[in-house]
Order: sequence, then structure tokens, then C-alpha cells
Amino acid sequence: MIRRTLHVLAALVVTSAAVLAACGEGDPVAREVVDGGGVTTTSTPSTASTEDPSGEVAPFGSSHGFEWDSGLSVAVLGARVAHRSPYAAGGRASWPVVVVRVRLRNGTGERFDADLTEVGLRYGADGETAEQVFQDGVEELSGTIPPGGSATGSYAFSVPRGEADRLTVEVAPSWDAESATYSGAARR
Repeated sequence: MIRRTLHVLAALVVTSAAVLAACGEGDPVAREVVDGGGVTTTSTPSTASTEDPSGEVAPFGSSHGFEWDSGLSVAVLGARVAHRSPYAAGGRASWPVVVVRVRLRNGTGERFDADLTEVGLRYGADGETAEQVFQDGVEELSGTIPPGGSATGSYAFSVPRGEADRLTVEVAPSWDAESATYSGAARR
């Protein structure tokens, strides 16, 4: 939460509202990656948000992704149940940890600050929001991604036992972009 607040404050100080409006990522466009590295547009999802997850939802996996008008694209590669480190911070200590892997590709003509990427997880039939966990071996997207480059990061969340089979992950490349939404089950 502190990290997100610092990112938002830094973005507001550095960039004026007019520049943000002109450079916004726009709505994501669903894409399906086909063999040979080609990309085929499959549909345009409705806007997804934490409050209303009724927009288009892609399954976990590298062959499913969203691309924003800016050229940034994302895929949730998968999720797995992991052991909680004794030194972990955040979430409930008695609950298992679900680690989500996210790949971000920079198809823009400019360098992209991956630290601005927001990832959230909900679980169960009611879409309860999971608390993020910070522990060794889980490295979030960070640093700068050059044009044409990509980066993969991991995010950990505290999820109750028995609830890792129904996950929803939302990813936004920056605080002012619409979220791309994914669903799936965590591997055990």
C-alpha cells in the first residue's frame, strides 16, 4: 500500500494531468498469441475494474494476453500454491501463499517503468480481495523495460485453504490504465 501511494505521488508530481490524459494506456484489447509468434485479435473486452469484474476475462497462460492502445501487453502466466516463508510480511500467517507470475511486454516506442504495474488477486465465489505477501523468492516487476523488451515478475498473496481453485487476477500497467482481468486455478 505504501509502495503504491509513493508511485502515485511520484507520478502526480512529475507529470501534469494534461500529459497523463494524452499518454494514457486506453482500453485493453484481448489478443491470442498463435504459434510462430504471430498475434491474432480475438475480441475487445469491456472495461474491467475491481468493483465490477463483469468484463472479458482471459484464462491464465502465455497464449492469452491483453494489449493496450499504447502497445504495452500483459499475460498472467500462471499461479501456484507456495509455502509461506517464516520471514514473510503481509497477509495472514496461517493461510497458504499463492504466487502469480506476470509477463509484461513493451511494444511502445519508449522505455516503460515496470514499477508502476499494479497486480491484484481475488479468490472464491464472492471475489474476496487477497492481501499481498512480501517474501523471499518473489520478485515483482521492477526497473525499466526498453522498447520491444519484456519482463516477468511474481506477486504473492495470502489465500485461505481450499480457495486457490477460483482465482481472479487484475493487472494494470500503471495507476491510470484500465485493468486486464484473468482467471484460473493455482497449481499445487
